[in-house]
Amino acid sequence: SFFGYDAVTSAGFDGRYNFEKAILSFGIGYKGLMTRDTLFRRAYNAFDFNARIRSNRNDDKYIFYDVAIDGRFGSDGRSTTIPYYPTYDPEAKLNEGLFSLKGEAGPVLSRSQSVLLGFEAQTCSYSNMIEDNAGKLALIPKYRFTTGKWDLSLGVRVEKLFGGGKTEDAMPHHDYRGNWIFPEVHATYLASENIQLYASATGGNRVNTYSSFLERHHFIQAYDYMAVKMDNSVEKIDARIGVKGNLGSKFQFELDGGASVHENGLFDSGMLFFSGGYLPAVGYADYSVIYADALMGLHAGDFRMDAGVHFRNMSFLDDPDNDVHGLLLPRLTFDVRTAYDFTSRLYAGINVMAATARTGFVRIPGYLDLGLTAGYKLNRKLGVWLESGNLLCENIQRYPFYSEKDLWITAGITLNL
Repeated sequence: SFFGYDAVTSAGFDGRYNFEKAILSFGIGYKGLMTRDTLFRRAYNAFDFNARIRSNRNDDKYIFYDVAIDGRFGSDGRSTTIPYYPTYDPEAKLNEGLFSLKGEAGPVLSRSQSVLLGFEAQTCSYSNMIEDNAGKLALIPKYRFTTGKWDLSLGVRVEKLFGGGKTEDAMPHHDYRGNWIFPEVHATYLASENIQLYASATGGNRVNTYSSFLERHHFIQAYDYMAVKMDNSVEKIDARIGVKGNLGSKFQFELDGGASVHENGLFDSGMLFFSGGYLPAVGYADYSVIYADALMGLHAGDFRMDAGVHFRNMSFLDDPDNDVHGLLLPRLTFDVRTAYDFTSRLYAGINVMAATARTGFVRIPGYLDLGLTAGYKLNRKLGVWLESGNLLCENIQRYPFYSEKDLWITAGITLNL
């Protein structure tokens, strides 16, 4: 065991303005991540922005549009205690810039028909430690119509990846070009006033970015000699069916299941360190996932409860014996959050998160995380909240190879203008 920390700071502002025939929303935010273990110390800072404008009309015929942009400017600096590693200095930073533009537009022919063209543009660029960039472009023509109780959207996704490969011995290589054409089909059926059935078949390329690795594992070091490729992954197909609805005004539910096939898909792994033990890493391989999810919500008077049960059966397609040095997803995960309003200002509740063991080249034990939450509204605009977890002091490996053995606490402030 060792003394370390994993501290996340986030702050932001969101706004919305309703025009006569359009809605504008926007936001800015800050994300900070500070971690420390026996080898590395991280200081990651990022500034995010987003904006979206969409039409808001109820005419029989009009031009529909929905366009959104978002981006991030981040910088990751680190120092290390490994003797032959450089200590922290400004040149040790890895800077990342992310930008995406997505939306759809087209004529609404009637209340039951529309022809839309969806579009996506995504870029990621890196400087300082790595000089590289990559991204993708996508067009998604689709025809949407309703007939009787059916609501159908029939489309196809055409994508093109670009960039990458400028830095031969570092990241990102982005040398996996993926596929060009994927399905984009959605269907819903109104079984009753409160019950809806749905099905979909989708796919697409994913440009794995550095900040997405940090969200996946706060302690991962995705450059230097422990580098892992920020490569591209392909979801060849994701087919699902489900049902959702509500029973009365107090109980909502959703059940769905399906299967997905991934080519050059991202998975959790580990690198054996020279002094013993594993360091977190990621790898790429072809695999499939059979999944099912059950969600429910109960809002009865002053009491609220939201719960979910998730099943994942992950299999490496080209290596059924799992010699790819990978970790499978946990078969089952469970989460439940409750809250009770004791007064109009004060609420408190119990949270539970649990997961079964992860298997692969090593075994990551399952865990049960029991926690408490509470909040207090100081006035109509300002409120404070507190959340704690691991009250049972279990050995929780939320991130592989890093154990949480003690109580954790998170606090925050909310401001509504």
